[in-house]
Amino acid sequence: MLSHNTYPCITLIYGPMFSGKTTKLIELYKETLTKNKNCIAINYELDTRYGKNKIISHDGLAIDCYSITNLDDFIKNSHTKEVIANADYIFINEAQFFETIFESVLYLNETLKKNVILCGLDLDYKREKFGTMMNLVSSATKVYALKGVCKLCNGASEFSHRTVANSLQILIGYSQYIPLCEKCYVSENGLS
Repeated sequence: MLSHNTYPCITLIYGPMFSGKTTKLIELYKETLTKNKNCIAINYELDTRYGKNKIISHDGLAIDCYSITNLDDFIKNSHTKEVIANADYIFINEAQFFETIFESVLYLNETLKKNVILCGLDLDYKREKFGTMMNLVSSATKVYALKGVCKLCNGASEFSHRTVANSLQILIGYSQYIPLCEKCYVSENGLS
């Protein structure tokens, strides 16, 4: 549940792939709409797994969105500036992909006085920090640290394991990854 305080807040949702991040974001979006608040949703443009201009969770929940690659440009663009100005809440999916996510979210929240709810991966497939999204933890009023279910042992998954040979940090698609717990991740990657 979101806090509907009078002062705008940042809510951060993070975890590995298949942990329910997008589902949580969509649930909060729909809950906020019931409070008669003006909401907009933003998704990373290259995330076209389920279609463009939609945020769709693995379990089929969906909302309309703006599909963009540069959050800073979207905020300051003369065509979309009014959309931002009229929004009470801004929901951002796949936040780890936006290069200016840290600066943009602080600008939206502190300068424009917007409630910002964002979700994304905290770590990449090598267990390395993914972008600057996690720098927002100290500025967030509410943080959801989600875990999924390990594909190998059914324990709590904390990591996204890549199942294809490709060294790019950004490889979009759910079929190239499985969620793993620490023990299974270490074993699958020959780290023990």
